[in-house]
Amino acid sequence: MPRITATDPVFATSIARTAWRRLREMRSSPPGKAAKSPRRVVFCAAMEQAEQLFSGAASADYVIKPILIFYGFSQACRAMAASSSALDHETFRPRSHGLEVTAQPAVLADLKVAPRHEASTSMLATLQTMLGSTPWSEPLTLGQLWSANPDLAEVPLPDCAAPEALRIGINQISSDPAIPLQVRISQLSRRLLTGTDESDVQQLLSTTYPIVADTLPPNPPQFGGKPPPTIDGDDVKVNVLRSLPLDGRDLTQVIEQRTMWRDSQSWLIPRLGGTVGPPHLLVVWWALLFALSMRARYDPERWTRDLDPDQSASSAVVLETMLDMSMGICPELLVETMPSV
Repeated sequence: MPRITATDPVFATSIARTAWRRLREMRSSPPGKAAKSPRRVVFCAAMEQAEQLFSGAASADYVIKPILIFYGFSQACRAMAASSSALDHETFRPRSHGLEVTAQPAVLADLKVAPRHEASTSMLATLQTMLGSTPWSEPLTLGQLWSANPDLAEVPLPDCAAPEALRIGINQISSDPAIPLQVRISQLSRRLLTGTDESDVQQLLSTTYPIVADTLPPNPPQFGGKPPPTIDGDDVKVNVLRSLPLDGRDLTQVIEQRTMWRDSQSWLIPRLGGTVGPPHLLVVWWALLFALSMRARYDPERWTRDLDPDQSASSAVVLETMLDMSMGICPELLVETMPSV
C-alpha cells in the first residue's frame, strides 16, 4: 500500500478511503477473538463509531479536528482489542485513557503527559499489552512523541528540541569478515548537539538511542570525509558512520529487534517514557493524538493561538499538515496491525 505523503492531501484522502473500506470489510467476519459474541458486538459497534468520528473529522475545522480524530482512533483501537488473543474477557474493554496531562505550557512541544500506573485496564496498557510495546514508566512531552514518530520526520514541530527518529542502515563494504561493516545513522540534526566535535555526537547517540549504547562499540563515530551538510531550515543534517566488527546476520537481527521498521527502512527511536526498546508506532500515534486532543479540549485559547497563522505561522501549517496526514495514516496502521494482534 502506498505511503502517505505530507505534501499531497488528496493522496492522503485516497489512502484513508481505501483503508476504511478494508476495515469495513472486516465487520462481516471479524478477525481473531472478535469472531464470536460478545466481542463481535463490541468490534462492530466500536468500528462503526470510529468511522463516523473520522468522517466528522474530515469536514471539521482544525479547532476541533484532533478531538474527533483521537476518539475515532481510540474506538478503532477498542475494536482491535476485542479481536486480540493477547487479552482475556476481563481486559479487552479499556476503561480509561491511562495517560494524563501534567503540564499545559505556552509552548505546545512542552506539553507533558504521564502514564497512570494504577490504570492496568486503560487504553494505553491495553495497546502496550496486545502490541508487545514496553510500558512507559516516566512522563513524556508532546515534542518527544512527535519527534520520535518516523511518519513525521519531514514535518518537524517548531520550538521542539526533542531527539528525533533517525534512519539507520547497514553498508557491507566487503564480504571479508576482517573488514568491518558500517552502520549509517542518517539525518542527525545539528540543533540536537551541544557542540560540533565527535565526542558530542558520541554522547548524544549513546545516551539517547538505546541500541547505540547497548550494541554498538564505544569508539567515536566518523564523519566519512565530512560530506556537504544538508541545510533544512534551522537544521544542518550530516551522516554519522560507525564501524561494527560483528557478523552481518547477527547485526541485522539486532537492528530488527531494536529499531522500528517503517517506509522500507529501519529507524532508531529515542528513549521514550523511560523504556529501552522501541514502542509500537500505533502507540506513539495514539499518545500523540491524545496530547493534541487534551490541548484542544482543556486549553482552547492556546490551541486556537497555535492554529492562528497570524500569530504562529509555522506552527499552524505544521499542525494542519500533521492532522491531515493522521486521517490516512491511522486507519492504514489499523489495517496493517489488525492481523497480528
